[in-house]
Amino acid sequence: MAEHSYDNSYKRTVLFESDAFEVVSIEWFKDSFSPEHNHGWSQCSVLVQDGLFENTLDMGGKIEIQLAEVGQVITTPIGAKHGLRCLSNGGKTLHVYTPKIESRKIEGRFHAPIQNLNASELKLSEPMRINELKSLLNRIQSLSISTHSPYFMNQLFSGIMPQMLMAESLIAQTRTTLATQEASPVFSKIEEEVIDELGNLIGWPKTKRDGVNVPGGSAANFMAIHCARQKKFPEYKKTGTTSGGLRIYVSDQAHYSFKKAAVTLGIGSDNVISIGSDERGRLRVELLAKQIKADIEAGKTPLIVVATAGTTVLGAFDPIEEIEKICRAHSIWLHVDGAWGGPALFSDNTKQLLSGISLADSVTFDAHKLFGASLTCSFILTKHVGLLRESNDVSGGDYLFHPTDTSVDRGKLSWQCGRGADAMSFWTIWKSYGTQGLGNLVDSLIQIRQETESWVKEQPRLELVAEASFLNLCVRIRPPIDQAVLDAKQWSKTVREKLIKDDLAMVNYSENENGTFLRLIYAHPELEFEHVKQILKWSLEVK
Repeated sequence: MAEHSYDNSYKRTVLFESDAFEVVSIEWFKDSFSPEHNHGWSQCSVLVQDGLFENTLDMGGKIEIQLAEVGQVITTPIGAKHGLRCLSNGGKTLHVYTPKIESRKIEGRFHAPIQNLNASELKLSEPMRINELKSLLNRIQSLSISTHSPYFMNQLFSGIMPQMLMAESLIAQTRTTLATQEASPVFSKIEEEVIDELGNLIGWPKTKRDGVNVPGGSAANFMAIHCARQKKFPEYKKTGTTSGGLRIYVSDQAHYSFKKAAVTLGIGSDNVISIGSDERGRLRVELLAKQIKADIEAGKTPLIVVATAGTTVLGAFDPIEEIEKICRAHSIWLHVDGAWGGPALFSDNTKQLLSGISLADSVTFDAHKLFGASLTCSFILTKHVGLLRESNDVSGGDYLFHPTDTSVDRGKLSWQCGRGADAMSFWTIWKSYGTQGLGNLVDSLIQIRQETESWVKEQPRLELVAEASFLNLCVRIRPPIDQAVLDAKQWSKTVREKLIKDDLAMVNYSENENGTFLRLIYAHPELEFEHVKQILKWSLEVK
């Protein structure tokens, strides 16, 4: 047994340790405490053997206070933090860590030396013994990018929610499909509840809320075009699109998935019309009106207009209300791509960014981005109840779908058959935080972005590329004055590559006519201003 004492406040004794688990006994004194800490990829279970304790549990920024007395067990899920305080004159606790903490620490890795993994190890042919397989899986994890780190600002997601891991465990253990109600009665109700509440936040009446969980925002955008065509030309479901000229209108900052959807649906990428944007990245409504008028005069058929709520680079929000007026005048479907910016609906301080969203025919919402649900957890939402089923239900599924008087099999709303309970992940996070709690998360990240903006303005070598609207901040790094640089316009990209190579941080970049710049994404639930400030300080140190 090994004994360790910390700050003379408690005595820690290791009773047993192996790679699989570790057992520790701790003796406490009055008012002694352990500061908030995490256990990496280990789950911690604490049995109170003597005394009264207060446990502070941090579940991805959501704080809970728990009291535990003799005989009670406190569990800190994987990915969470906690701190213990002894409230009695003394006490004793037994801690079990699974696996052993030191065996699988959370470390930052932002470039993967894939050469350290032999190609032969990935080949599928011969069987592998379970201990060898576990070892290989641990190595794969160690060589993977540290998306859990607050220094990962590369994608429109960051961090790992403990609630998500809890939900993923349940989903894996129940392993069912949402194709039919009889195979997934509870998960189907959970998906319906999430869709209903999202519809409520959008502002649709109770009788005009429909939707389905789909594998990603691209799939949701595809489904929006699919439904728009079904609404305007229901005969195409059987006959196919026999006449060309259907038009899809997006801003020049919109996601590329609309072009992919046009290709897949047979509309053609040439019929995705890109409309110019202003200096903040918002679609210019006057250019949209002009283009639609010209297309109608040329015999084209406007099918759908996309208003982006949170563009991928600048985080811009298109003016939905102004766009809707044009759509209404010409009977055009209005879709809001809120894959990134949809969470703004949860906060009273940001929901005005989506003013007019209740007028939309359909909305894309990605829960796996800002709100940390499992990849991928997206929703296509529409106020046209029954249209999803009308668009996707076909004959030939009698072996699977058995009609009932009480429910509709959710597989009929999607082009998928087998479909996991992905909505469970977001439901678990939402249930834990509550609507206001998720709104508070948005607000806290907005505040950190604003702090960063103020600090950047004081730095002579940092330049704000555009005024921020949401949780994107685009910053150009100017090269050192005393250093000769072959291409100053590419310096931000050079900085980014250096940060990754040195395993300091991973931040993406984009560029405009003035050169490259870093795109900082505020999404990690435990992000602090100091994390972002440190990334920018490292950026300024690059030579």
